Amino acid sequence: MSVKTYSAGDEIISKKSLIAVKESINFLKQHSREEGLFRRVGRRDVRRRILSAMTRGEKPQLGDINGAALECAAALQLFLSRLKVPVMPRNVQQLILAENPGVSPRTVARDALGLIRQDVNGRHGELLCDLLGLLRHLTLAAPPSECSELRGSPLPVALLPVFFALTPADLVKWRQVAARFSELINEAPARLRLNYNETLHPARDSSVDPTEVEGSRMRGEVDRLSGNRDLSLCYPVTGLAGERNVCEYIAFMVQPRVQVRLAIELP
Repeated sequence: MSVKTYSAGDEIISKKSLIAVKESINFLKQHSREEGLFRRVGRRDVRRRILSAMTRGEKPQLGDINGAALECAAALQLFLSRLKVPVMPRNVQQLILAENPGVSPRTVARDALGLIRQDVNGRHGELLCDLLGLLRHLTLAAPPSECSELRGSPLPVALLPVFFALTPADLVKWRQVAARFSELINEAPARLRLNYNETLHPARDSSVDPTEVEGSRMRGEVDRLSGNRDLSLCYPVTGLAGERNVCEYIAFMVQPRVQVRLAIELP
């Protein structure tokens, strides 16, 4: 008689839904050069079908649908936001969001990954590892138009509301949180032993640690996020509220320190 094993980490997602999410993750990796992943949306009907498939644990029918990658990313974002258990464990969130003055983003990220390895198991651990692997892949494979000299990749910032329960007080220090999240994504392949995509660097020396191949560039992005504290800028944080396409812009102005929130419903 077979005995089913149960892990506390399995309650976050069903086995079938996890398989459906993995299908979506693989699809997004194949379309990593698409502009606007996790930041742009358009076809609500396509997004709704993909989200419904993930929820039911069915293979999303993506095929040759125009704009499928954008809607797949948006559907995944919605799916994660509706999980009963936070995809990023609460104790890890607390560590990332804590002040920790004088501690580098990289050190905080490594401590956070240690907590993930120690405390997260079962399907929860598998889901989180797959998501961090996806973000690492998208960060490295994104087209040049997706990154800027000042801000680097927009993904760590765009996905902060998905992985972290941010309060108004946390939003004021979004640069610090984004810098730590960037390092967490960068360090995840080595710390969590994720599979590294060979196609990104086919000619690299096998003796080189894959996490260091792009390490200097990623750390440069972290420096840009954590630096420039006196620079006034407006950075978009995109979120999907229910079935509406809502893009929220949070403007931070250092002098004077003012926070402005604008909710714009997209067509």
